[in-house]
Amino acid sequence: MNISKIVQKLTAVIVSVTTFVSLVGFLNSEDSYDLSGNILYQGTGYDINAAPVKQNAASTEADFYVSPGGSDLNDGKTAATAFATLARARDAVREMKTWMKGPRDINVLICGGVYHVNQTVVFSSADSGFDGYHVIYRNYPGETPVFDAGAALTGWRAFKDGIYRTAYNGPAFRVLSENGKVGSIAREPEKGDYLHVSANQIKFTDHAQPNNSFVYDETALFASLADSKTLEVFAFPGGVGGDWNWFSGYYPVTDIDTAASTVYFTREAGSCGYVMGGGSRFYLLNDLSLLDEPGEFFCDSADGFVYYKPHDAANLENGAVSAALLKNTVRFQGASRSSRVENIVLEGLSLRNTDTLRNGNSGLIELANSRNITVKDCRISGAGCHGVFASGYNEGITVTGCVIGECGHTGVQIEGAAYCRSSFRHLITNNLIYETGLSVGHGAGVQIMATDTSVISHNRIDGTPRYAASIKGMRPEAGMQVWPDGPDAPAVTVREGTEDRYMQSYGNIIEYNDITNAMFDTQDGGTIEMWCSGPGNIVRSNVIHDCTARLTSYGFGIYIDDFNPSTTVTGNLIYNMKHFTNNGKSREAAIEGIIVMKYANQVCTNNIIAFCQAKNAITFPDYGDNEPSSNATARHNIVYECKDTNSACELFGFLPLPGLHYPSYAKYVNVTTNDGEFKDALAFSDDNIYFNTKADTEYFTKLTDLFAFRHTFRLSRIHNAGIWRMRLNGYEKNSIIADPLFTDAANGDFSFAPGSPAPGMGIQAVDYAGAGLTDDFLYIGIDS
Repeated sequence: MNISKIVQKLTAVIVSVTTFVSLVGFLNSEDSYDLSGNILYQGTGYDINAAPVKQNAASTEADFYVSPGGSDLNDGKTAATAFATLARARDAVREMKTWMKGPRDINVLICGGVYHVNQTVVFSSADSGFDGYHVIYRNYPGETPVFDAGAALTGWRAFKDGIYRTAYNGPAFRVLSENGKVGSIAREPEKGDYLHVSANQIKFTDHAQPNNSFVYDETALFASLADSKTLEVFAFPGGVGGDWNWFSGYYPVTDIDTAASTVYFTREAGSCGYVMGGGSRFYLLNDLSLLDEPGEFFCDSADGFVYYKPHDAANLENGAVSAALLKNTVRFQGASRSSRVENIVLEGLSLRNTDTLRNGNSGLIELANSRNITVKDCRISGAGCHGVFASGYNEGITVTGCVIGECGHTGVQIEGAAYCRSSFRHLITNNLIYETGLSVGHGAGVQIMATDTSVISHNRIDGTPRYAASIKGMRPEAGMQVWPDGPDAPAVTVREGTEDRYMQSYGNIIEYNDITNAMFDTQDGGTIEMWCSGPGNIVRSNVIHDCTARLTSYGFGIYIDDFNPSTTVTGNLIYNMKHFTNNGKSREAAIEGIIVMKYANQVCTNNIIAFCQAKNAITFPDYGDNEPSSNATARHNIVYECKDTNSACELFGFLPLPGLHYPSYAKYVNVTTNDGEFKDALAFSDDNIYFNTKADTEYFTKLTDLFAFRHTFRLSRIHNAGIWRMRLNGYEKNSIIADPLFTDAANGDFSFAPGSPAPGMGIQAVDYAGAGLTDDFLYIGIDS
């Protein structure tokens, strides 16, 4: 098989693991627009600092106490003699473990107030709970301790044009905030807008060709920046055609050749490696001359100044403007995979403001070589990269009840080691995750990679430029060595035909999540997405709604991409997925499919798709290098009031298209051909309901001249449903075109009303009201 496409995708996945870049305030809780004036994303309006509506019942008795008014010279044994820092409490726990007589939970209560963190608090294997007991660091009941890794900047003096500056001799930073509002590195054009690589760009024909330059059209702007020593380019390298919008990166500029209208740059490890074809979108940043908008800053560490244009100049001298100088606030760092840090709980804490590398990987809370670490009921905001990030060997991470927002990249990111069972049994549940991808164009809500048997459930995920929830794995090639039972077990050599057996990211569940405002600024992804994940993954009972493809070509609802064998998508409700028209100024946005499942043995059952504007409702297209999918099942699904905007032969399907004078249903299944020979992607498709109030009720008796499937298979002059169903392998024998009689679909109630035909056809009711946050979530009302 020609694996060029797989190599490109694998490169993309590696980039997505490592491209975590500077916080430039793309969203910042404000509206963003494309160049045509279409709104890209409307800020969610969540208030991370809102008081919790509820309080967990908890004792005020503890082994140690921490308070902003305490002292690390105290014994820490009472609230009156509390320690001043979390690090001192950690050390006291470590000492206590040397003399305590029997194992039990150890409790540390942390009083309310702000703790300025100037050094990452690191928990090692020496700080673990033992014999199944935990060390618990919890907020004092009714109080909110805030751990802030930002350092206040003072001594500001007026510079010019509303810009102020202050002397600064510390390390360069990429995240600055004013009263908790994250700022932007000075940029052009302004937030939400992009320039595009010139159409005169060299037409690369080889994806592997070195690419460290591009041609521009904005001669005056680039001429003014020709002598800059700090200038960077943020870009979505668009490949040969310039229209890929998969992953982004930051590229330091090394030279601007004004005579040739060419920018030269370097590619750091972790930046997206695709060629910068004509049309690729980008903006410029990190030069003082670009600083012109409130909230923008420029850190000139070489000359010893920070420049900033504040929202309110009164904030400059009261400590409200701060620079994030740490990459992590808390890090759980085991000595090795055989010496884990384990059985520690962080509960009820607020943690905020961390920095990031330009192209690097970090988390406000970070984990490596850990087991059974829990982050519960915490508020995590202003992370330069990820809110919670785990890499390598980790087992049993739980993130629950948290509010995670305004992150540079992803809310929760967990990555295992390649081709080795190393990351598994995690639980990401009952969290509000909002406004991620503030600086990384492909930011997600939750993403797990090379990670097995984990659950992503009951989260509300709102405002992600790419995936809301994503699972990515790795598929070994024949002849490779893998470690399916862990690094300490014998290696296995993969035999040809057994590759799927050794895929990573198997047996995971994504369920009961409430997802909105996802996939609004990237291409070829889904609100829930998988790529090269192992068998047995399940996507069920999620509610996905009000997502719009606004800018950059195509996307999907649930997207089971290349090489995901035996995946089940069941009981999901997807409604109000639409796309904007870009008025001819860029490639038209489109929802290519609502549920798209590639590869083999896929099951799509009991889903509801409603009020969607898409080319297909459910499809099983080719995978990899145009190889046909196989043995798929589509049963007990409902497609309701959807619009089909397809054009003939662009994709495959059974139903007629606009211009062929037949009802405009969304297509629901996919038949592929291979070398001109008819081949079924579907093993079974039946017991589905289709309905559109504008449809011709005599649809099944008036089919004529259906378009060609890949130009090689044609149905023509079929005048009745019986012949059509027989010719197409007997599909849809018991499916109907009828109103499913939802209780109140227009207002989001998709339960079945009395008289609905759905239950009698075996379509099961799903408790969609149970999706999203549960009743014990403490911060319900945070968005009110």
